[in-house]
Amino acid sequence: MSDHLNRLRSILADEGLTAELRIRQALAYIDQHAPATLFGDRPDVDHVAPARRGDPVTSTIARLMVAPRSGTQRDRCLRAVAMFGSTGATASQIENVTGMASSSVSKRLGELERGLWIEADGRERVTSRGGKGQVYVLTDKGQRYLIAQSRL
Repeated sequence: MSDHLNRLRSILADEGLTAELRIRQALAYIDQHAPATLFGDRPDVDHVAPARRGDPVTSTIARLMVAPRSGTQRDRCLRAVAMFGSTGATASQIENVTGMASSSVSKRLGELERGLWIEADGRERVTSRGGKGQVYVLTDKGQRYLIAQSRL
């Protein structure tokens, strides 16, 4: 487990501080120590994603406490998008393939898109719930990463 994650957990566990102060200190720590890019050159590395303004305190705590899993979830989502090839995949299809919760898939797709691993290609498709969903495809960067991983 990374030193950063241990430090975040100790900040969040400090019962001498109010919950709001613990969150503020944890977010300040993330802002100070997070790498310049969302997750560097690998979408599967453990990293706490930058905080989004407006997230409720409970979401922030959950995001910080599941940080080691988020890298794995990003990798699973990236590989799920790759499975669909040029046809692309909606969030709903990725949920079905990975078994992940819709909120987790949505956040991981946003992270992958901001990291330029995938992109919404402008198409929409009817989802299993009857709504319309954006179609995501791998970018060249995402394809190169998966090809390099398959050679290891």
